[in-house]
Amino acid sequence: MLLPTFIGTVYVPARIELAEQYEKKLYSVARRFSRFLGQPAELRDLTVVNVCAYLADYRKSWSARSTNNQRQILFSLWQDAADRAELLPLLTELPQPRRVKKLKEETDPPRCWREGQIRILVAHLATLDGTVCDIVASDWWLSLVLSIHWTSSRIGSMMAVKTDDYDGEGMLVRKQKNRRPQWHPLPESCREMIERTGPNGRAKMWPKPWCMRTLWHKFREIVEEVGLPAPKGKRNLFHKLRRTTITYCAKVDPAIAQRTAGHKDYATTLRSYVDETVVRQRSAVDVLFDPLDDSPDDPEPERRLDPPIYQTQPPMLRIYG
Repeated sequence: MLLPTFIGTVYVPARIELAEQYEKKLYSVARRFSRFLGQPAELRDLTVVNVCAYLADYRKSWSARSTNNQRQILFSLWQDAADRAELLPLLTELPQPRRVKKLKEETDPPRCWREGQIRILVAHLATLDGTVCDIVASDWWLSLVLSIHWTSSRIGSMMAVKTDDYDGEGMLVRKQKNRRPQWHPLPESCREMIERTGPNGRAKMWPKPWCMRTLWHKFREIVEEVGLPAPKGKRNLFHKLRRTTITYCAKVDPAIAQRTAGHKDYATTLRSYVDETVVRQRSAVDVLFDPLDDSPDDPEPERRLDPPIYQTQPPMLRIYG
C-alpha cells in the first residue's frame, strides 16, 4: 500500500477533528520520503535503514527541530500501521523508535524587532509599487503586517481570514493552533488601512497569487532591503512580528501577553516569545554588590582575619618506633 493511500484511507479517517494543517503535513512528509527513495513510498519502505538515511539527508538542509518533526510523523504512521493486524503483513519490520534517536535541539533565546525597526519596516512598505491580486501592493502589505502587529497572529492564520471575519471594529481569527477562534480589536489606523484594500466583494482578506514559500521569500526580500536582522529560517520573519507584539505586551502586563498569544500558561509565552533584552527580568546584577566599586553605598565594617592555624601552632611531630 502506498503511503499517501494509507494516510487518506486509514490514518486520517480514524482521527476526529484532525487539524487541516497537520493533514497537509502528513502528505508533505510522504512526498519528501518518496522523492528521497526515488519511487512512490510504500508501507514496506518504512524501515530503520530508510528512515535513518532520509532523516540524515533532510538534516543537511533543515534544523534539528524540523528533522525531529519529520521523525515523529513517520513513526506515527508506521506505528499506526503496525497496530492494525490486516496491515501488519505489508510491513517489512516493526517500528523501532529507539534505534532512530531524536536530535538534540539547540534553540536560541527568543528575539524580537525593536520599535524603531518596526517603524522603518512600515515606512518602507508604504513605498512599494505594483499590485497584489489587483490590490495596491503597499496597501496589501501594510494591512497584513499591521494586522499581525495588532493581533500577534501567525501568518497561516492571517492568510485564512475571510472578509466576513472583519466587522469594521476588529477581526475574528478562526484558524488557530489551539483551535479556539479569537477576536481582536483593531485601532483606527489599522482599520483604515484594511478599508483601503477594498475588502468588500472578495472572499479572502488577503488573496495572494503565490504559494506560502514564495510569500516568505518576498517578505524576506523586503526585510533584508531595509536592513532588519532576520537570520535564515521561517521563524525569523512573520513569526518575529508575532514575537515583537507579545514581547511589548509582556513589558506592560504578562497577562496581556499570554492572552494575546493564546497560551494556557505564561511559562510558554516567556520561554518561546518574550525577548529578555526588552523585558528584563530581575537578576543578579540588581541585587549583588560590585567588587570594582571603590565607594559602596553600604560598606561593611572591617573584619580582622584570624591567621591560619599553622601560623599560631607549632607543627606536630610524629614519632615512629
